[in-house]
Amino acid sequence: NRLPRQKHTEGGRAEYLLLWASGSLRTQMNESFELAKALANHSTLPVVVLVVMDLNEFKGASMRQIHFYLEGVVAFEENLKKQGIQMCFRVEAAEKSSKVACCNLLGNDTLTGFVSNAWVLVTDRRHSRYSRKVIKHVANVSECPVVDVESRLIAPIEHAGGQLKSNSSAFASNLRTYVERHSVSPIEVSAQTSSSGIDTSTLGMTNVVSPSANRQELMYLCQSSGISSEVEPLSASLPGGEPEALAKLQQFSSLLKSGPSAAESAKLMFHGKILPYITFGFLSPRTVLRQCWAPGDYTGDVVFSQLAMREM
Repeated sequence: NRLPRQKHTEGGRAEYLLLWASGSLRTQMNESFELAKALANHSTLPVVVLVVMDLNEFKGASMRQIHFYLEGVVAFEENLKKQGIQMCFRVEAAEKSSKVACCNLLGNDTLTGFVSNAWVLVTDRRHSRYSRKVIKHVANVSECPVVDVESRLIAPIEHAGGQLKSNSSAFASNLRTYVERHSVSPIEVSAQTSSSGIDTSTLGMTNVVSPSANRQELMYLCQSSGISSEVEPLSASLPGGEPEALAKLQQFSSLLKSGPSAAESAKLMFHGKILPYITFGFLSPRTVLRQCWAPGDYTGDVVFSQLAMREM
């Protein structure tokens, strides 16, 4: 219920619209990204995108998953630069207790957080128990409005409803409605909303500020957070990032067109080569359905059933 901060051009503190995009690292079919751009155009303020690698989310993970994620962050930054949007990368160290710090966003006694100069904070909705705890904490403490947008599921949980999830046919019908009626149109940022000149070098924890540089410090933080280094990355066969996700999706679509005999192979490819990109936010499930789903065809059963299982 908070009002946006007064802009710095009007004597206030707000210098940018902040998109906290740790869960949906893509520029296509990204609801939170499109809302951020629309609000930035409305406010005539630049968009700053903050990606926080929260190591609390990676507890029990391996370096394979870390590398996959970081490759996606690099690709996301490259795509944002093409639109004149600055991306900032920060790392949130794992907490030994159940405490939620969010130092990069909120700051502390010695750090200035990114929300300190934000007009509005937009973020992609999270679904794990820890993630919901984090966003609730940020919304309670932040002095600017916080808007969380569903960017990971086809149908927002509050719209799907528990009664639909208990009825698979009704739930499937509800998902079809969202795919057919709800689209995400890309918005171009106006000239004045370019954030390439915004100085963010002093915001948040600045020991690691790049997914490709500061590697030694980053690897130390990962290892000290209990992340296993025994599993090798799959960069050669399964690189992370939106461009790679779209390339794999094209291969998947071609496989589906081979006919019903390829159904089992398509299911295996979906779980091994498509689902990881959806899970890490490099690929929208809407994009998968729009490109691969042919209602009434066998592909509807292969693609739709797998995504419906994920949503339920």
